[in-house]
Amino acid sequence: MTPVEASAPPIAPRRLADLVALARRAIKSTVGKNALSLYSIQFAQYILPLITIPYLVRVLGPERLGTLAFGQSLMAYFPGSGLRLRLIGDPEDFCAKGRF
Repeated sequence: MTPVEASAPPIAPRRLADLVALARRAIKSTVGKNALSLYSIQFAQYILPLITIPYLVRVLGPERLGTLAFGQSLMAYFPGSGLRLRLIGDPEDFCAKGRF
């Protein structure tokens, strides 16, 4: 038996049609829609920085880009620090009014 004969056979057209039908059913389900949304967001998180960072480097220049990065690092270091309470109110009031 040659190595070519030992390899897996190609997907038959009937089997391919079954896979396509299964994919269509999966996309129509709620779980499939949610998974597709999450994959789309993840893809965008990889692609958008590849587009925006070179543009920012060219437009801002190295010094202002460094200042921007420093400001972003400070904002990431102090996430919210009570901002949530000022925007939506006290969590106990939120739960007491039956909104949760």
